[in-house]
Amino acid sequence: MKRLNALALYSDKQTLAFWQNIQTYFDDLLQLTISSFDNFTQNITNTHQAIFSTSTVETELPLLILNSAEHPWQIARQIRQFIDKQTQELLNYLPLRLTIFDEKGQVLYSNGQPDGSFFFADDVEPLESWILSDIKTSQTDSLHLPIPLDSFNQRLIQTYQALYDDQKKLRGIFQYTQDISPLLKAYLDDSGQALVGWSDVTSGASISNQDDD
Repeated sequence: MKRLNALALYSDKQTLAFWQNIQTYFDDLLQLTISSFDNFTQNITNTHQAIFSTSTVETELPLLILNSAEHPWQIARQIRQFIDKQTQELLNYLPLRLTIFDEKGQVLYSNGQPDGSFFFADDVEPLESWILSDIKTSQTDSLHLPIPLDSFNQRLIQTYQALYDDQKKLRGIFQYTQDISPLLKAYLDDSGQALVGWSDVTSGASISNQDDD
């Protein structure tokens, strides 16, 4: 995971020491720059992704307010949740659905986007047993399911990718929906081939070679 680049603000020596401890113990998660409240507008740069503070401050960047008197484990949890949220928010801008399931098929995360089917974005259900079974037995550790559409302008595919650790143990399932029409167009433009028809995309012999004419 890339470290979050944040600017931490202090107004006294006690708060300064607090941020210095955070800077030391969370170096693997944070690239933390420490600045006084008086000078933070001059020290903030376009590379900063968030502001850390112990009190409210006006900023357009995501703001995390921490209480230095809280237990260290509580502070650590808030920092980790904040970093995870910033990472996940980028996925929310994808045009179609992305979902992460655990090894049992239970939903861990969904970006809330539509998947091209008739189901609403909030209706993210656990993986069906047959999908989980097919993924586990797949030679490619993946499963690709076309989504029927009335329009030929899009060709949506749901892809399920199994995620294994170094010991080959299943850790989760990564699922995303993608319109493969731009991919097909890019391939055909580059190869000089043509599709017989959109309706034949998922059937055999759907690509014709002009050299065979």
